[in-house]
Amino acid sequence: MTRRSLRRALAVPVTASAFAFACAMLPARVPAALKAGAWMRVYGTIVRVDVRRGTLLLRHGPLDTAPSGTERCRLANREGLRRLRPGDRVRALAETDRHPWLLTDAELIL
Repeated sequence: MTRRSLRRALAVPVTASAFAFACAMLPARVPAALKAGAWMRVYGTIVRVDVRRGTLLLRHGPLDTAPSGTERCRLANREGLRRLRPGDRVRALAETDRHPWLLTDAELIL
């Protein structure tokens, strides 16, 4: 067997084993915070506030991963829910992978 044929014969198994090792080192699941589209800046109008359940209904504009629509959300700061009223326009950072969406850094738009 020549050097060249030996190199070719070993190239595939070595490459395949290196690939298998690299795949084994990857985490089984990608963390939600690292997924594309997990956290998005959302602008919308509050349709309804449910203080008892700690949720609100938000009508939002088009997003990178979804068309315009209405989504049930909850605020990271639950005390802020009492200050919101239907018709208020808000801007917030939303975790869109979970339902209801989790809103953080929410602020009223005047």
